[in-house]
Amino acid sequence: MLGDTPLVAAGAAAGAALRHGASTVGKRYGSAPSAILCVNVIGSFFLGVLSSSAGPKTSLLLGTGFCGGFTTCSTFSVDSVRMLQNGNNVAAASYILGNNVVSIGAAAAGMRLGGTPAARRLLSRAPPLLSAVGAAGSAGTRPLRQPPGASHQARRASGSAPAEKARRPGST
Repeated sequence: MLGDTPLVAAGAAAGAALRHGASTVGKRYGSAPSAILCVNVIGSFFLGVLSSSAGPKTSLLLGTGFCGGFTTCSTFSVDSVRMLQNGNNVAAASYILGNNVVSIGAAAAGMRLGGTPAARRLLSRAPPLLSAVGAAGSAGTRPLRQPPGASHQARRASGSAPAEKARRPGST
């Protein structure tokens, strides 16, 4: 049984095609490594958002699949070695630091943004997309996280929860 493999494959195909497009544009303008740096930073940010707010099916399609196909460690590594072999040590050092430091910063920013209610609402609309590629619709996202006691506060506000008794000091 294939399980979730088609879901991951669909995301990976889209991500790889988009990365190829970015790399082609970068090569056309003589800056393929810059295009790969942008791809890795954007992919790290997007994966950070997903890691904080997406459910299991959405994570498979967009995280493992799309981001996995979109970002590239191997191209980054080969570009770095080529720069070093060509004596472009400063460019290689900048590229290596940029890919690592900026991508990690982008992932952290994405994780922070992904923890917001707005990001969760946006990703909660993913189930119709997931159904279109064969995933289980409502299993695609986690429910919104609520602060402790939020559901009790909502019930109390609606009148469905008993009101708490006012206590006086010394009373039981």
